Formats: sequence, C-alpha cells, structure tokens
Amino acid sequence: MDPAVRTLVTALVGLSLFVPPSLAGQAELEPTLSRPGGVTLLYRALPGSRVFAARVYLLGGPSVAGATQAGIEPLVLRVAASGSRLYPGRESEARVSRLGAGTFVSAGSDWTVYGVEGLAENFNELWRVFADRMVNPELPEAALDLERERASTLRRASSDDPESQAHALAVTRAFEDHPYRLPPRGWESSLAELTVDDLRAYQERHVVKSRLLVVVVGGVSRDEVIGAVEATLGSLPEGNFEWVPPPAWAADSTTITVEERPLATNYIRGVFGGPLTSAKEYPAFELATIILSNFVERGARSAGISYAAGVVPMDRAASGGYYHVSTRAPGQAIRGLNRIISSLSQVIFNRSDIRQAANNSERVYFELNETPGQQADVIARAYLLRGRLESLDSFLDELHSVDPVDLRRVVRRYFRNFQWAYVGDTDLLPAEAMRLYCDECTEPGGDREPVKSGVRRKPEVETPGH
Repeated sequence: MDPAVRTLVTALVGLSLFVPPSLAGQAELEPTLSRPGGVTLLYRALPGSRVFAARVYLLGGPSVAGATQAGIEPLVLRVAASGSRLYPGRESEARVSRLGAGTFVSAGSDWTVYGVEGLAENFNELWRVFADRMVNPELPEAALDLERERASTLRRASSDDPESQAHALAVTRAFEDHPYRLPPRGWESSLAELTVDDLRAYQERHVVKSRLLVVVVGGVSRDEVIGAVEATLGSLPEGNFEWVPPPAWAADSTTITVEERPLATNYIRGVFGGPLTSAKEYPAFELATIILSNFVERGARSAGISYAAGVVPMDRAASGGYYHVSTRAPGQAIRGLNRIISSLSQVIFNRSDIRQAANNSERVYFELNETPGQQADVIARAYLLRGRLESLDSFLDELHSVDPVDLRRVVRRYFRNFQWAYVGDTDLLPAEAMRLYCDECTEPGGDREPVKSGVRRKPEVETPGH
C-alpha cells in the first residue's frame, strides 16, 4: 500500500469508539409485522419506556401526484391539522397540545411521513385525533391559504440562503431525467393553483390502505396498537398502489451550475449517483462514502480552508451522495477531494481496516437512533428499501463484512460524474478540477478529445427544496 494512502487509512481507523450497552441492548427486540384491517403495521416494543412514536408512511411521494400537483400531499396533511370530523376546528390541535404531544409532516422523494409522538399512557386518545385527520379531514379554505403562504415563505428563505440554494441547484440538475425531479414540497406554480376541492379529491383518491406503512415504537402494547390501527385507518379504501423503488441513477458526465453572488465565502455542492439501497453493493457504497467524508473533513480542517466540509449519503431509495463545502479557497478544496478519491480508488483496504472503520460508524448510528421516532425510521427504511424486517444491528453487521475489493469497486464506479452547483465568486470557480472525475471529459493521460461540461448560470427549472 502506498505510504501516503496508509497514512490516510491509519488516521481514519485509529479512533476508538464504543457503543453504549444501553443503546446496543435495544436492538435485541425485533420488530413484528401484522396487517390489522388491511393496513401494513410494523411494531417494536420498548419495555419500560413511557413514550411512543408513530409514523405513517404514504408511499410514492410526489410521483403519485405528478408534476401539476407537486406538493399537494404534505399540504393536505398540514391543512388537516386544522380539524376533522371527530375533532372539528381548533379542537383537534387543542387536544394534541393538552396531551403534551406533537405531530409533524415530512415530505420526501420516496414517501411522505405523518407522525405523532407522546406519552404511552395517552396513546389511544392521541391516535384517535391523529388518525381522524387522515380519515376525515375538514380541509377548510382558510387553512389552505395559511399553509400555502407558509410554504412559499419557507421556499423564499431557502433560495435566499446560499448553502440551500447550492443544494437545490445541484439536485435540480442531477435529477432532471429521473422521478426525483419532482420536488416533495412542490413548486410555487403548482401550489398556487391548488384548491380545496383538489385537496379533498386527492385525499379521497390517494390516502388508501395500499399506500400506507404504519410503524409504532415505544411503551405501548402490540394489541393496543393493532386495535387502534384497525378501528381507524382500517376504514380507508383499499386502493391498488404497489410500492416499487425508482430506478438507480448515475450521471454520464459532469455538469456545473453557477450562481454568482457577492459573498464572503463560496458554497459548493456536488451530487453523485449510487446503487439502489436494496442492492448487494449498497453497504460497500455507504461505507466508502463515510470513509470519503472523514478524509474530506479532516483534510479541509487541517488545511485551514473550511470547517464545513464533508460527504453525506443520500437518504433515498435510489442512493447517491452529496459533497458539500463552504470555503474561500474552492480550488484547493476540490483538488483535495480529487486527491482523496484518487487514493481511495487505488487502495485495497485490509479487512481489519474495514472492521475498524465500521466500528467508528457505530456510535454515530446509535446516536442517530436513540429515540423511538428515530428507530421507527430505521425499521421502515429496512422494510421498504431492503425488503425485510431488521434492526440497526443487521445493517451494521453488513458494514463490518464489506469486502475490500468491493469497497474499491464502488469508489471507481460511483465517485465520478458529479453534478456540481457553485454559489459565490465565479472568478474562483475551479471548473477544470470539478471535471476531473468525468467519463466524458478529458482524463489525465487519456487519448480522448475533451468534452466540455455545461457551465450554466441558472437552472432550467424552478429549484426544489431539500
């Protein structure tokens, strides 16, 4: 192994982290699957816990609504908080507040999540309020106007923030030919046209049992949860939806989208494709992304060019990753990234290095899955994306068993053809360095004629949210 590469590997795996026994012990209780009233339910008990978290996943995300009604699904659920048949008007929200609980709606590319968390002793009453909003929402026009204005305000704030704008520009370009091109929160134009009748028609047609996955984790008995789900969501129409993950994506060439702004620092986001999360090579891809992020962060800090640099695995069924950095030295940052990718594409890790790198990921994984709500998300993702019931330990075991050759293979296959977005001083744009890992661009020592990547000043479509 090259001495420089060995130094990088040693720096990464030399940190010793341990998993607190109280967290590791939680993984011993496996989730169970049932279908009360025809609704798919995953349940996991946390004996002794006084709290619970419930999640309803509406599968399909914005692809169910399509381009003309993008953003309608989270809008329906937020407007529904203003009242339902059993809890009209302000009574719905007042009842939830009195019980010291909270509900939320989270829009994603693969599904929309509607959740509630509270004390286990209040589960039945909270669930009735929570579920009635899905089954019998009032959907008043005043609430629609309020939520639409709220969404518009958040979108404007996001576009004003240079880091968020860099993300939006990169994602827009990366997914322009993929189902993920539809923004989960919608476009300004799509939201502006929606009426109360549109919301009611959508709720009646698309809030159906075949689209639902319910996950409950906490100190509530399984029988109690089954009875509550059957009595409420079990009354919804069956529907004929079938959950199928979108296709994997990876760009054929590098692109660069630029937005010039007079800023004290420059914001760069690079999106690259990966395998489906259900694919056999996904654990190797995620571990490689984690390793890359460690090197990027340590390198940027040690060089003094950024305290905000790293690589994050894409939280979607069709996976990928996001490189991010804010820096006054963008050329130095991108050249540093290229050196790291080049080193990782050459090295064959020792199995002991891989095991230690996986060990170093464990505490982060467990810290991100301490609460019932976080655990519910892990259970749901394993079932939807990997097709099985599993605990966090199952995936960590796969990280430990990644083959060194597979690790290098995914680096060579996926850590290229970045879809770049750059917001800042365009005189400092490191375009040639950004094009280095590109199948259709000039490569060092290559015989092919250069194919210039597109450098665009504005996105071709409205930029979506995160």
